[in-house]
Amino acid sequence: SAIFHDSLEGNVYVSHNEGKSWSQADGIPNGQASMVIEHPFNNRYAFVLTDGTEHFRTEDRGKTWRPFTVPAPPALVAKPLSFHASPGMDGYILYQGTSCDRRGWGAVCHDETYYTKSHFGDVPELLLSETSRCQFAHSSKTFKVDVPKELIFCVAFDTSTDTGSHSLSASRLFSSTDFFENDIKVEDLGIGKNAKGIIAFAIVSKYGMVAMRDLSPSNNGEMLLYVTLDGTTWAKAQFPHASSAQLRENAYTVVESTTYSLAVDV
Repeated sequence: SAIFHDSLEGNVYVSHNEGKSWSQADGIPNGQASMVIEHPFNNRYAFVLTDGTEHFRTEDRGKTWRPFTVPAPPALVAKPLSFHASPGMDGYILYQGTSCDRRGWGAVCHDETYYTKSHFGDVPELLLSETSRCQFAHSSKTFKVDVPKELIFCVAFDTSTDTGSHSLSASRLFSSTDFFENDIKVEDLGIGKNAKGIIAFAIVSKYGMVAMRDLSPSNNGEMLLYVTLDGTTWAKAQFPHASSAQLRENAYTVVESTTYSLAVDV
């Protein structure tokens, strides 16, 4: 089957004959589809996200679509869903939404992450609030096999706010192996209390990567990159220009790499 999303119309079309003919997806209201996400590890599943709290999923390659509900509409991020790569656990999915509290004429908003264990066939539960990104450690098939299957990393703020804005120093990397019920760990990256100012987290092939801004008093706000192979031990990335005091790291881009190496544009 093939799925086509007309982003201008907000409609989804499905073809079951290699594109010879197309029909509008049955069961999805006209003009409601804002994003289509195919399951990267199970090609029977795809998800249609709307701008609201009711979304749609297919478990038979687009033949039928069923609604599911999440308490918050999807966050305005590139990848609001995070998938689990391990066999038998493809039903584990993280959903990043935005919750807003109306106050007078305005609203105070923050992102929060929900999880499902059955492709949204159950009622999604709250994972963590004040998040900016959550991801399964095993969101890549090549991540180290002896790392706990339930391990999740979240970039989140360690404080709540009445204004919806946070200082960068409140951004930390959290981890849990039980969906943040009892096991809640703040990753110190091997540098202790200075492991704050987290900008981004990603799993790339067999590597876990954290980009952060050095907020220590003696630094000028340079970016730092830390890498892990097992989710426990972190190493600071050392680039060739590090010996030059006139060059500063301001951003990182991970470019196409092999399975066993990382290529980073600094």
